[in-house]
Order: sequence, then C-alpha cells, then structure tokens
Amino acid sequence: MAKHAAPAHARKPSAPAKETSEAVPSGRIPSWAHEHPVVSTVLLAASCFLAFALIFIFVVFTDFGASADFIYNQF
Repeated sequence: MAKHAAPAHARKPSAPAKETSEAVPSGRIPSWAHEHPVVSTVLLAASCFLAFALIFIFVVFTDFGASADFIYNQF
C-alpha cells in the first residue's frame, strides 16, 4: 500500500524561512560583483572614466566643431 501524506491539521508546522537582509543576485557576473563590492566599484568607476575620456578626446581633437562651409559651398 502506498503511503499518503498526513492531513494538513496533523502536520507539524514548518520552521519559518530565513529572512535575509540582502537578496543574492543570480548569474555569474552579478554574483561575483556581490562578493567583491570594492573591486567591482573600482572597475565600474574606471570604465566610466575611460568612456568619458574617450568622448572628450574625440570631441576635442576632431574637427567636428569646425565650420561646415566646404559642404554648403557645393549647393
């Protein structure tokens, strides 16, 4: 004969689930960043600085701010 589960009123109450103050992210990179907050913050700051530096260098050292008269002279 197969065993059946006990009725709900006869079961022992289960222990409450542990509540954590932080949710652990899923995925390889988010979990690594969660385990190494200082390193991930430094890497994020460095990548933002590099992006802004590249944009600054591109804007300052190109002629996109120059007059476009040579284009309009064709018309």
